[in-house]
Amino acid sequence: MNRFFNFDNPVWRFLGGVFDAVVLNLCWIICSLPLITIGASTAALYHTLMNGILNEEGRFFSSYFKSFKKNLRQGIPLSLVIIAATGLLLLSLYALDSFEPTPVWAAIRGIDLVFGAVMLFTLQYVFILFAFFNDRLGNLVETSFFLSVRHFGRTLLMIAIPVLMAVAIHYLRFTALLLPGYGLVAYLDCYILKPVIKPLIKQALGDDAEEVDTSSPKKTSHSGML
Repeated sequence: MNRFFNFDNPVWRFLGGVFDAVVLNLCWIICSLPLITIGASTAALYHTLMNGILNEEGRFFSSYFKSFKKNLRQGIPLSLVIIAATGLLLLSLYALDSFEPTPVWAAIRGIDLVFGAVMLFTLQYVFILFAFFNDRLGNLVETSFFLSVRHFGRTLLMIAIPVLMAVAIHYLRFTALLLPGYGLVAYLDCYILKPVIKPLIKQALGDDAEEVDTSSPKKTSHSGML
């Protein structure tokens, strides 16, 4: 029993992380409101949560804003790419609904579905890679997609988390999940991604590195990831 109430217990650390997710979710919403900052705000969310999980130490929401500020300039192009790709996909799907099904219609719809799947898979990794690694945006996107295929099971699990949360909120009326919101999604994602990201970070920092400092700059490039 005493071990259970030890605050170094993994259960308490996990619950502490959930509380952090509640606070950081509010920070994420505020910083994402202009939309063009959603890339930097999401990267900061993953960076702060993953750094806490890797180092098993307390996390402070101030580190979120530090990471957000560091990633803001480079994050705007990422945000614009995501907004443009999402808008193009939705516009294409909406336009297809105005036409009668034909072989050409089916081909375009198939392309849309493939494009949507590639984008969905890539988004599971691109923010955390953007947060920790310094490289051209195109290289980070490419690496994110290849990692999503290589770790297919983890990718599907990360996709399932927000879906299950949406089902719980809408159908089971478990509205308490709205409080941590996307912060909880990112927190669970970080646990799933830890075995994938930690070796890459250690490789970038050097084999002797055991921790990742939130204040440290991005370290590695595309060539070191795959």
